[in-house]
Amino acid sequence: MNSMITGRPRIIVDAREEPTGIVKLLKKEDVEPIIEKLEVADYVLSDEVAVERKDVEDFVNSIFDGRLFDQVRNLKSSFDTSIIIVEGDPRSICKRVRNARIYFGALSSLILDYGVSIAQTASIDETATLLACLAKRISRTKPSKPVTVRLPKPPSSLPPQIATLATLPGVGITLAKRLLDHFGSLGSIFNASAVELSRVDGIGWSKALAIKSYITEDVRSRRESGRIGRLDSMDNV
Repeated sequence: MNSMITGRPRIIVDAREEPTGIVKLLKKEDVEPIIEKLEVADYVLSDEVAVERKDVEDFVNSIFDGRLFDQVRNLKSSFDTSIIIVEGDPRSICKRVRNARIYFGALSSLILDYGVSIAQTASIDETATLLACLAKRISRTKPSKPVTVRLPKPPSSLPPQIATLATLPGVGITLAKRLLDHFGSLGSIFNASAVELSRVDGIGWSKALAIKSYITEDVRSRRESGRIGRLDSMDNV
């Protein structure tokens, strides 16, 4: 489904978010919310930008049950820019986890390993204000060209090579396509040096190093015995 932004900025809102009151708040911010059942993300701001909202309790719980990084991988496979809003009082984190370093370790992994932007808000009102500011900023960056907002494709509907590459640190669908166009195959990408990776438009040196480190890391050296990316035993982050 496509929606064309020609006047007020529009945000596609997952139907499960409607009970939070976010729809009314967005309308007060002069943003037009469109209610849809989304397979990926809670809010879609454009065909490149999506947002997942989590309150502090859900964020902490999702670290331990493994949902967080599954959701992040889905976001990165569907959108070039992924944002997670953590809503609530960060001081309550210490009451929910035995070691606050686990929480900050998760934030570090999201930012550095997955290239996800993190925003902290105190309430649903602040979340609505932030979403509105993001939507208006996006609409201003292309004032002469309407922004097409499309419902995201689940990762399973993407070509498998693109879906795989899009999960690399800081790599979304656009960069995944560029990498594949440049190198021709997954094997060539995985065997490329950081210097060769950095020559692809949009990758750069720091991102190339992060990708190379991610590809060559020996996961057997990790202390975690469960899913890669879970941080439930990160006492020494």
